[in-house]
Amino acid sequence: MQQRKWHSFYFDANMIWKLVESQEDWQEVVEAYNGDLKLLKTACNVHCSNQELPPKFGFRRECCGELTLEVWAKEHGMVLFS
Repeated sequence: MQQRKWHSFYFDANMIWKLVESQEDWQEVVEAYNGDLKLLKTACNVHCSNQELPPKFGFRRECCGELTLEVWAKEHGMVLFS
């Protein structure tokens, strides 16, 4: 299955914080968490409502929105774990 264009997002957690702009960036996040699938269940930051900025997902207290990284990625045609 061919993947569509990558959509950037921020990932904010104790072990890593970064703007994820590519599959390679995402691999750094995955490696920091030893491939843990709970990364997909991280929620969007409820304080980031500016649609022009990339969304922020993570394990921080403010990342408690209803939208998860897994759902957001699927909506954008991105495969984060294969």
